[in-house]
Amino acid sequence: MLQPKIQTPATLLTQSQPLIDNANNLTEQAKKAVVSTVEEFSIATDFVRICQGQINIAEDARKAIVGPLNDHVKWINLQFKPITAAVTEAKGIVSKKAAKWKSEEDERVRLAAVEEQRLADEQALRDAEAALEAGDEERAENVGVVSITVNITAGAETTASVTYSIAIGICLSRIRCI
Repeated sequence: MLQPKIQTPATLLTQSQPLIDNANNLTEQAKKAVVSTVEEFSIATDFVRICQGQINIAEDARKAIVGPLNDHVKWINLQFKPITAAVTEAKGIVSKKAAKWKSEEDERVRLAAVEEQRLADEQALRDAEAALEAGDEERAENVGVVSITVNITAGAETTASVTYSIAIGICLSRIRCI
């Protein structure tokens, strides 16, 4: 498709000026019109038909003027459509990759935190057992952590995981626990 020619504002003004003058003339006549007899009514209905004819002429002129502009806008839009489509596709591809990585990274961080807590819990238990063996019951009673991980699933896929850690006093030599 060739790029359409655009009329200049001066050309448009030249073409529309007679229509503007005619519209102003009809408006002045309408303001002076009196309709109080059958003959004046007949003249008024003829005047309304003339006005409708002028509206149609003005619309045809407007369409003739704006048509090439609309064609130019369509041409411009066609020039940019492949560009925006390609960039939109690229944006979508990278957005999906970034979302996938973020999800995997969040899961990796969550699993690392769970593992770190598990190791800390095991160490706390070893410390409590060592304190008890060394005869330090007070220190043995105040060491201990229980962790519970709850996985929330939808179908076969885990959608969320929550780990609860509760610090408790443990008692390895007596029945009394806090």
